[in-house]
Amino acid sequence: MTGYQVQNLRTRTPEIASRNPSARRAFSIIDLLVSMAVITVLIGLLLPSISAVREAARQVVCASNVRQHGLGIAMYADDYQGFLPHSKFGNRDRATQFQPQLMTMLHTEEVPQVWDGLGILFAQEYLEAPGVFYCPSHRNGHVLDTYLPNWASRTGRIEGNYQFRGGISQRLYSLANEQSLVTDALRSQSDFNHGVGANVLRADFVVGWFDDSSRKFRSRLPMLVTELDAAMKVDDAWTRIDAEFTPRH
Repeated sequence: MTGYQVQNLRTRTPEIASRNPSARRAFSIIDLLVSMAVITVLIGLLLPSISAVREAARQVVCASNVRQHGLGIAMYADDYQGFLPHSKFGNRDRATQFQPQLMTMLHTEEVPQVWDGLGILFAQEYLEAPGVFYCPSHRNGHVLDTYLPNWASRTGRIEGNYQFRGGISQRLYSLANEQSLVTDALRSQSDFNHGVGANVLRADFVVGWFDDSSRKFRSRLPMLVTELDAAMKVDDAWTRIDAEFTPRH
């Protein structure tokens, strides 16, 4: 090969390389947009699954809280001749005081300020952690952080996320096994912690899931806790849970 041919070959090498289909090339704007669209679709497909897994985990934590309430109630009843923690809001003997929608109240801001219902379990150290009174799925403002100063000082209004069914001078052994005692808040539709069901504690201390995937049960709860018929609606909700709740074994 002559010197001229070698020189000519060298000058043509870049042109040959540019025609090579295996040569590296940069991403175009279209490639980038397509990639972003694919990633967005994948994220959209995964998000519902991730949300469902998180909610399932929150339901498990909630069920654990309800079981803790059952243990606290059992110990309290054992120490107090079978009596349940009392609640002024569950007093059927006085129509003006019977307000079952308010039985998520743990400590009142009235004078004198008193512990009520499930709050008595904390006051008497059957349940020592305030967090056990709060469902991780609750989104209506009654969360632990809101009431932490009141928990620390043991003063003022303290509200939780679980509905209690006790009353005045009520004994545990007088209740039917299928009667429900504690459940996710029933005080209003927006307080119904999981939206599609609730964890329930029965008088025989069985804990299970009450399914409301149709949302028919939730739709019958009060829209507002201040409704004139809120007490009747919540009382009816307890009756429906007793009749329809079938725990899985």
